[in-house]
Amino acid sequence: VFGAISGMASSAVAAVGKIMIPRMVERGYDRGYATALVSTSAVLALLIPPSASMIIYGWVSGTSVTASFLAPVLPGVLLVLLFCFWNRVLTRHMPLEKPEPAPLPVVVRDIAGQTRRAALGLAMPMIILGCIYGGVTTPTEAAAIAVLYAIPISIWYYRELRLADLHGVLWRAGQTAGTLLVLVFFSAMLARMLTMENVPQMVLE
Repeated sequence: VFGAISGMASSAVAAVGKIMIPRMVERGYDRGYATALVSTSAVLALLIPPSASMIIYGWVSGTSVTASFLAPVLPGVLLVLLFCFWNRVLTRHMPLEKPEPAPLPVVVRDIAGQTRRAALGLAMPMIILGCIYGGVTTPTEAAAIAVLYAIPISIWYYRELRLADLHGVLWRAGQTAGTLLVLVFFSAMLARMLTMENVPQMVLE
């Protein structure tokens, strides 16, 4: 889910791995297996939209970004099912700790409380995907809308971001965007050179 929102496999591993791997080890997973599972699952970030790689591919190749988003959805779902099945097979003999199930009313109350608290945060991917697939905005505009939505929510609702920290957050975001722009620049340059030298036609011949 995090990878689908961020669109980057590395960010998914960095963010989710710090949380999931220690918890998985506590439950009986081998640390190496837990790390490998999180790392390989992060590949889904490249397939489940919005994917930064698909945006770059669509921009460089001239392909519709929306079509690039929709194309890998089915392979992504199949990979999820395959990961679930194979994880089940590999963990059959692991001494996994299975917690005692909580009473149903407690579970329902906990889920309702967590959902209510996370409702505004969960709305962000809906806004992004709804704007893109609904044809309301381009992916770039949807990303800008998501940023404008996330900043006040993070500051005044969740209180996890202070106004004093906003400058640093924007600076780090600019560094990440700058890195992607460099990749896009050289990718476009390479594509232009290959086109001018008629390399695609030579390959087909």
